[in-house]
Amino acid sequence: MTIIKSCPKCKSSNLAMKIRGNEKDIMKANMVELRCDSCGAWLKWVPKKERAIYLGKSIPEPKQPKAVPKPKQIKIPEPIEKPQPKKENIFTNKKKFNFDKAMANSELRFERDAYMLKSEKLKAELAEANQRISELEAELDALKNKTKTKKSKKAVGNEY
Repeated sequence: MTIIKSCPKCKSSNLAMKIRGNEKDIMKANMVELRCDSCGAWLKWVPKKERAIYLGKSIPEPKQPKAVPKPKQIKIPEPIEKPQPKKENIFTNKKKFNFDKAMANSELRFERDAYMLKSEKLKAELAEANQRISELEAELDALKNKTKTKKSKKAVGNEY
């Protein structure tokens, strides 16, 4: 912030601010120039912060930021320990363990396992059957080729 006290050309201390634009209030105007009143020389554009100085007013002090209040200390309560549930024996607590349901589940598992075993055996048998079919088809093709060659030899023999 450079403050000019006198004109550098004529050394006069008569300085005037002039508004450029439509604003009437010098403190609100966007463009304000500083000129010498004696010779009319242009000196500089005056920012809003310096205008009070050239008008003969005291410079308003910049606003101090508000003090940040200290954070309140919050007491964190001690964690409450939950009582651990007692480990109970399945034979003594009949409400939680249902023997009938357990037996039904084990029977279902047994049936499922038996079904899976059967399905695996059937898959293996099916693979064997498909292999046997492909072997038989190959034999059939071989037999057809033999009969064709025999017929063609007989036909050749008749021509001579």
